[in-house]
This record gives sequence, C-alpha cells and structure tokens, in this order.
Amino acid sequence: MIVLFRKIGTLRAAGALASWMFQIVRHECLRRARAMVHRHEPSPEVVIPSAEDDVLGKLEIERVTAAIASLPADQRRVLIMRDVQGLPGGAVARSLGLSTTAMKSRLHRARAAVRAGLNRQNGSTPE
Repeated sequence: MIVLFRKIGTLRAAGALASWMFQIVRHECLRRARAMVHRHEPSPEVVIPSAEDDVLGKLEIERVTAAIASLPADQRRVLIMRDVQGLPGGAVARSLGLSTTAMKSRLHRARAAVRAGLNRQNGSTPE
C-alpha cells in the first residue's frame, strides 16, 4: 500500500487503476522474490505425511463420522448443514423450518453429544 501511495503520480488514466495497481504489486513481488534468492534464504520445507499419519487421520474421520451418525436425525441435520456444509445459521433454520433459537439449541446439543461420544471412544471422562 505504501508503494501504491508513493507511485500514485504515475497513474495516467483513472480507468486503468486496477491494472496499474496489479503491475505495481507484481513488480514488488518479483523484487522481493529476487531479493530472497540473492540472500539464499531456505525455502519452507514441505512436510509429507507418513503412512502412519494417513492411517491415523482416516481412523479419526471414521470416529467422527460414527459419532455424528449416532445423533438423532434432527440434531444430525443441523450439525451437518451448519458445521460440515458451512451454511449460515439463518439459512439452516429456514431450510429446516426452525426458529434461529431452536436451531442453535439443536446445534449445541449435537456438538455436545459428538464431543461426549468421542470422549467415550477415547475412554476419557467428559469435560
């Protein structure tokens, strides 16, 4: 933003603002990339998950799926629409014919039940 502010005098046509800004940002990115190469900064390492991590991740997905599947249908629908699909609360409430308060209540009960189910599977006591 500071670079854009400093170079505002070089803008020729107001209609070209977006492309002008893009060019400045592009040049700044290229300048910084070249500077990093010249300093020989190590690039961030890419972490590849091991086969063990992959299996553990799949087991965790299965545990969560089983906990969600054990919910009553009304709680399961609210939880999936809100937390899995990421729909806004108002949209979930409207699509299920609920008030926002009722939707929030069902969502809270569903989350608590999933948490308790996962704790039971771990053999730990609920918090």
